[in-house]
Amino acid sequence: MNEENIYECKLRGTLKVKNNKMNCIIGDIVEFDEKEKVIEKIEKRENFLYRPLIANIDFIGILFAIKSPNFDFTNFQKMLLNANSQNIPVVLILSKVDLVSKEELEEFFKETISIFPISTETNTGITELQQYINKKSVVISGPSGAGKSTLINTLIGKEVLATNDVSQKTKKGRHTTIESRFFMSAPHSYIID
Repeated sequence: MNEENIYECKLRGTLKVKNNKMNCIIGDIVEFDEKEKVIEKIEKRENFLYRPLIANIDFIGILFAIKSPNFDFTNFQKMLLNANSQNIPVVLILSKVDLVSKEELEEFFKETISIFPISTETNTGITELQQYINKKSVVISGPSGAGKSTLINTLIGKEVLATNDVSQKTKKGRHTTIESRFFMSAPHSYIID
């Protein structure tokens, strides 16, 4: 996707359902009239999520910090159930691995699923994750403070999202992202925050 392939279109009136947010959402594959700049058809969705409202996802990368804030198994399970209900494959992306010992990390691996241990500080695991998401549409999800914005900035190679430190007082993340955003990571790779 480049500047010459971006079209600002409206939804054809016959496709609109009053008060329905699901008329046309991020990730939908559509046919449109280039001359009139009107979406004529929305293809059948492979899957979709309500939050964030997005369609046709290849997998969800659920990002959690192993420490600071500590891994939240309950929140992780909720995200896993949400993805499973839509038949969307899940990969756990584990950040801040530089904050634990090798033994602690190995012990954690024994208790969980497919994991990409990463550190944006030391660039650990970033190349492997980039190879895994190549030519895929990926949602990066997780709690505040896990490092989602920092990871997306790293994967894209430039600062596209604001970042913030974990609160020293509450030891929780501070909300910095207030909307869903769609980014191109590499040719035919898409990352949704």
